[in-house]
Amino acid sequence: LIGTGDYVSAVEAGLKADALERLRAIHLTRGGRLMVVDQQGTIRLFPDQPELEGKQVDTVDDSAEGLAIKAVWRKAQAGGGAVEFQLADPVTGKPYPWQAWVEAEPTFNWSVAALAPNGENRHPDEGQDYSWAWRYVVPAVMLLVVLGWAVFLGLTQGRANHDT
Repeated sequence: LIGTGDYVSAVEAGLKADALERLRAIHLTRGGRLMVVDQQGTIRLFPDQPELEGKQVDTVDDSAEGLAIKAVWRKAQAGGGAVEFQLADPVTGKPYPWQAWVEAEPTFNWSVAALAPNGENRHPDEGQDYSWAWRYVVPAVMLLVVLGWAVFLGLTQGRANHDT
């Protein structure tokens, strides 16, 4: 099967590009969005600043967005879960608390994070309450199922095209 490796890598690259465009189109409630970082620390999707896509996490500056990306990346390296950080409010420009649920996506070796503004008022001395994180578990699982299905369809279509 000469050239099969090239064919499989081309199919995989196409599937990844399609998946990123589909993820870019998803807008979560309350102004939320998705972010994708691969296992090597390359930012694959950051809709707020697309110019950061393709850059390494450790090369981003310490702006609010850069610190948010780094917080998500640290949580991804720790196996995923909930993380909180500050981002600027788009209207006032003042720092505003945000939260994210980070989940591994093993098909493409990505970490996908669902980011949303934290509208809960909580005293800073109170312990971390991650009950809000469950709002993101179901969407994250659905996202993984959709990505898995897209890969499956892409591979079966690729095999069908290859067999003809």
